[in-house]
Amino acid sequence: MDNAFGAAGELQTLQRDVAELQASRRRIQSLDSKKESESLKNHSSADETTEGVATSEQSDLSENILSQLVEQMEETLQEVEEIVMERPALALLGAFAFGAIVGHLTSRR
Repeated sequence: MDNAFGAAGELQTLQRDVAELQASRRRIQSLDSKKESESLKNHSSADETTEGVATSEQSDLSENILSQLVEQMEETLQEVEEIVMERPALALLGAFAFGAIVGHLTSRR
């Protein structure tokens, strides 16, 4: 059960981090758009406009990818919680085995 609550806390932390990253990206984009508008006023060229559009499309794509990742994490967390509730002993054994494997892999023997 602690793992389920720990995973839920971790998911909330990840969601908060994603929200902070999106907010900072929006601030950067607004600064970039201000810089672009100033540069377009000073130097109107098609190359700068194309770069701005490409950057905007890339940021939209990355935001979509992040939101899809968050949705997948939520779905996975729900599935894990259901499995743990159905078979708690097996979940405990699996967690112990996973810990033993990771401990063995990270040991310096």
